[in-house]
Amino acid sequence: EQSVRAAYARLDSESKYEEKQAVQDLLSGCSQRSIAFGYFTERMFGNCRPLIRAPLKGADLVSVDLDSANLRDADLSAANLVAANLNNADLAFADLISANLRDAKLTRTDLHGANLISADLRNANLISAVLYDTILVSTDLRAANLVFANLRNADLRAAELTSAELRNAHLYEANLVSTNLKGANLENANLFSTNLRNANLQDTNLQDASLREADLHNSNLRNALLLSTNLRTVKSLTAQQLGGENQPFICNSPFPETIEIEGGKNRDCDKLAAVLIQRYPDRFETLEESQAFVEEQRKKTWD
Repeated sequence: EQSVRAAYARLDSESKYEEKQAVQDLLSGCSQRSIAFGYFTERMFGNCRPLIRAPLKGADLVSVDLDSANLRDADLSAANLVAANLNNADLAFADLISANLRDAKLTRTDLHGANLISADLRNANLISAVLYDTILVSTDLRAANLVFANLRNADLRAAELTSAELRNAHLYEANLVSTNLKGANLENANLFSTNLRNANLQDTNLQDASLREADLHNSNLRNALLLSTNLRTVKSLTAQQLGGENQPFICNSPFPETIEIEGGKNRDCDKLAAVLIQRYPDRFETLEESQAFVEEQRKKTWD
């Protein structure tokens, strides 16, 4: 226990190296805690001590293994966590303002209530991460993997999500005002009551996305994929957003009763097979395969 106390004391060290070593000494055994617990586990695998409210502002934690660590309410603002392993970690309510989490591993990580304003999460792996009530204002999530992530009521205003993977993500009542989602994949995402006012949805895949009562005021839908996307109850959508140059590709996507466009809900079904194979060559090997997929999607109905 003396060495543990010494490691805790080194967390306040002015030396970045000493601080990093202290974190590693206190958390080295956390990834093994599911195997066994207690004193003998730490003797075998290393310590797994809580770092709740730990003062780690500006810490250099590049590539550190923090798997399953308890960093709840910790101050990690401006910390360098590039390529760090934070899978299964508890970062609820943590201060991660301006933290660098580029290429970090955050699978199943609990980040609910955390503050990630202006953080860098480019290419981060956030599969099944818990991000409800999380503050992600102006956060850079370009090319991040958020498949099955829980972003309920998250604040993503002005966030950068270009080319992000959001399949099956849960975005109920999330705030995406002025968010850049260009080229993002929102296939089968839950966008119920989501605020998408002024959001950039250009080239975005909204196939099978649930947009019930979502607010699309002035959102950019140029070249978006609206395949089997139920738009009947969305708010503030206009015919102008569905037309013009680089108009969205619409197939089996019903609109609110107040909107009428030439070609209706199936306007672009004949074009979609070619668009899908161009955008997703790894998913569709032949044009025939893509066409069959579109035809299957056309069979979907809504009550």
